[in-house]
Amino acid sequence: MKTDTNIYLIVTAIPNPNDVFSYNSYVFQIAGVFNLYGAVNLGRYRTIEQIMGNSGIQTMAIFTFPNVQSIKDMMASEEFNALNELREKAYTRMVDYIICEN
Repeated sequence: MKTDTNIYLIVTAIPNPNDVFSYNSYVFQIAGVFNLYGAVNLGRYRTIEQIMGNSGIQTMAIFTFPNVQSIKDMMASEEFNALNELREKAYTRMVDYIICEN
């Protein structure tokens, strides 16, 4: 019996409040890269209150991808890595990319 498994990429981050231009530019450009690898954006979310823990996460986005390999290929791609410097400016610490399945 075959069951369908959905592959998700969850992205969590803390935007740099001192460089909103870089943040907006990065979000715009990375969306195009995600699309190249079959991503479907399920939603982008902003933290309104952290009631447990101390990670300080301020933004989260959830995407579906065709498979795990498409995520790995994207992250190894020239298009994704061309945004490394901009990503570093746009966020106060490294962005977390987490692959999950249902």
